[in-house]
Amino acid sequence: MWFFSSAFAGVIWTAQRVTVGASVSCLPSRVNSHQALCPDAADYSYSDYGQGTPTTSSPSGGTGHYTELTCTYADGSQKTFPNEEVGLKGIGAAFAVSGICGAGVVAILMIVAAIIGGRLVKPKA
Repeated sequence: MWFFSSAFAGVIWTAQRVTVGASVSCLPSRVNSHQALCPDAADYSYSDYGQGTPTTSSPSGGTGHYTELTCTYADGSQKTFPNEEVGLKGIGAAFAVSGICGAGVVAILMIVAAIIGGRLVKPKA
């Protein structure tokens, strides 16, 4: 019985991580990037370059842009992070958040399943 409930919890966790992870990585990636790259910064700003620049030679191809994150610290110093680092850290932070949310959902569902199972199954006397 425990094997099946554990397997079910694993399936729920994986499905939740994939679906929530994808949506979380799309929505607040700028907030995640800034918190992951410079958590102790006093201020930060994003600069977007090349909006609408073609990424292929095909006329119907996609367009892209380049983002830089500039963090300003309390002592007045600044550090600029390139596009690659902003993107990778933002997606990584988003999937970390989704993993934490997934673990919470699975824990709640396991507790609910244990309560329901405890009420349905009677001990043999």
